[in-house]
Amino acid sequence: MVLDCTVWGSGIISKNAQVARATFLAVSSSAFAEKRLLELNYDCPAVYGDPALLLPLFYNPKIEKKFKLGIVPHINDYEVVKQWYINDKNVNVIELRTNDVEQTTREILSCEFV
Repeated sequence: MVLDCTVWGSGIISKNAQVARATFLAVSSSAFAEKRLLELNYDCPAVYGDPALLLPLFYNPKIEKKFKLGIVPHINDYEVVKQWYINDKNVNVIELRTNDVEQTTREILSCEFV
């Protein structure tokens, strides 16, 4: 199967991550992602950043603050961190393994501090 995928601003999950064929226009600010892509013989321009920083320009609903603190753990740590705060009603541990960008954004906005 051939994928026609363009990536702008993604990182790499682990140092041994296998990466599907794609055109990379930018990587996250971590040198780790760039290094891994170069190891896999991808073209990787020296363009860095997280496109999520532009999200408020396109989607910025007014959401009531329900939590004192929001925590967005790395996806590999989500289950452990979720258990740490399972009984703390002031903390929202936010799951990133989703395609629902709007819901994730609303969860982040429902926290006073992230």
